[in-house]
Amino acid sequence: MPKDRPNCAVAKELYDAFLAGDLQAIYALLDARIEWELVGPAEVPHFGVYRGLDEVKRFFLSSGR
Repeated sequence: MPKDRPNCAVAKELYDAFLAGDLQAIYALLDARIEWELVGPAEVPHFGVYRGLDEVKRFFLSSGR
């Protein structure tokens, strides 16, 4: 993640990438050591903890995003 931009600017860029469905832009903004946690009922297969960029990518691919 670029260190020379304020966090709000990066958050807006990430939000815009989500809205556009631009996975490559999302991945480019995430730190390789990300820990992504989706909280919810155990019956939903996509909830859980994803550690590292490869696991986050797996989340997006498996959830049909």
